[in-house]
Amino acid sequence: MAPERPLAELLREAFRRSGLLRGVRRAEAVVLWRRVVGPEVARFSRAVALQQATLVVDVPDPETALHLGLQRHHLLRAYAEHLGPDVVREIRFRVGRPADAERAPEPTPGSSASADPRAVAALARRLQDVPEALAGPALQAGAALLALRARRRAEGWQPCAVCDALREPRRGSPAAPAIEHPDWCPTCRRVSSLPRVTRQAARLALDPDADTPSLSDDERLVARALAAERAAERALALLPQALADPSVVPALEHVARAQAALARGLSLDQVDDEALAHVDPRILRALGRWSATRRPPTKEHPS
Repeated sequence: MAPERPLAELLREAFRRSGLLRGVRRAEAVVLWRRVVGPEVARFSRAVALQQATLVVDVPDPETALHLGLQRHHLLRAYAEHLGPDVVREIRFRVGRPADAERAPEPTPGSSASADPRAVAALARRLQDVPEALAGPALQAGAALLALRARRRAEGWQPCAVCDALREPRRGSPAAPAIEHPDWCPTCRRVSSLPRVTRQAARLALDPDADTPSLSDDERLVARALAAERAAERALALLPQALADPSVVPALEHVARAQAALARGLSLDQVDDEALAHVDPRILRALGRWSATRRPPTKEHPS
């Protein structure tokens, strides 16, 4: 029998495959409330959101808020054990809110867009391995994130080229200064300047299979995107040398395969002609990869 997978891993995989990677920690914090406080307390309290590391919990009356507030440090310690020390740093209780855990997420006023039923159904399928008592709250949190995503898409938000989180349309005059990586979200642009991320990006450009335990999931995505850019630049720099000297072709092949692996989230041994479609056609022709040049490149996000 296969070993039981940790709950956090199951949730992370389900939300990642639903294109909600950036919302995984928020969803985990909401879903884990029932496990942290137990089913009895969960009957009259409901975690609804994680905002700036503050968990918002709905309770029906001031007495419940006072009772849970006295256990605040214990609850924060429990969250630190489940999610790490910096995910939930504070808990805020909202009094007078319905605490029915099965209540559907409230729509945002003035918005008619809702979550795609097919996306919600797909998320439900991916939560099949989550314990039944937690699958409902997980689906509720995911449906709320999908609904928010749908509303923002309707308002013109576009997916980030790195993490797929939606980024707000850039507003400004045509003369506004250009920004680096305009198709990246602000979070990914900020992360891209962290020294530990740029150092790991330099390593990954040479070896896409290198371990990066010092990086978070978000930082690793950005590091791989930066590494893919470095590999692409290196391949173009090697191209004239490879055309003039066949002994350089193996080095060019390695760099091209590294770029493809980084762009598609693959290991080097998983790179095939379809993955190589992300490489500049001039590089592929120099490598004799004609079949790869005939495949239209496509950007793949978790589905």
